[in-house]
Amino acid sequence: MEKIKTYYRKIKHALKLYPIYKVVEEVQKREPGKKYDMLEVFANTGEHQMPAYKHLAKSIEAWEINSMHEKALRRNLPGATIRITNSMEEADRCEKKFDWIVMDAHMECFGANKEYCEHFEILPKAFRLCKEEAILIFNVIPECPKEWNIKYPDIFGPRHLERRNRFYGVNDTTNLSYDFFEKFYVSLAEKNGFKTEWMFFHQRHLLHYAVMKIIKLQA
Repeated sequence: MEKIKTYYRKIKHALKLYPIYKVVEEVQKREPGKKYDMLEVFANTGEHQMPAYKHLAKSIEAWEINSMHEKALRRNLPGATIRITNSMEEADRCEKKFDWIVMDAHMECFGANKEYCEHFEILPKAFRLCKEEAILIFNVIPECPKEWNIKYPDIFGPRHLERRNRFYGVNDTTNLSYDFFEKFYVSLAEKNGFKTEWMFFHQRHLLHYAVMKIIKLQA
């Protein structure tokens, strides 16, 4: 079954059917010809997102906690720096700087004790890893249609919503707009020493891509 999924995924990548290709196309319109030092957080096997943008890389570093994915990562990302590590902990000790950081986090609470939620912990850490200018790509969830909640009951469950409400600082996060997200993340970037040059969103499925170009504020 896994071989079939891999084959199907390769076909979709070859035909550029995944929404990430629209994201990359938009970035290239805004920054034609640019190459990046890339960091892929929660990298999995390296075959879900990276095929769409690895051609834009000057260098690639990938972090993944599951050692079972190491072989696939090295096969799918030849020449990349592969770290089998806890991404949350690695973000605290990493000294390298990047200008393209992708954080494809879980859709709700995760970790051994469900201590993490979406990108809420990793994104604030990522600002320290940015060069003077950087692109950040992460997932947001504006709302959860009923069919998704039936399939994944923990999404927008009590624990998940409590964490969302706390992170976004509002009492109800079941229906958030792009405008809300943009104001929130522009403010978050500024609190971490960066101004936002531009930001856009693109729907993936339940998840929507949030894409930011940030520039370090001068002291």
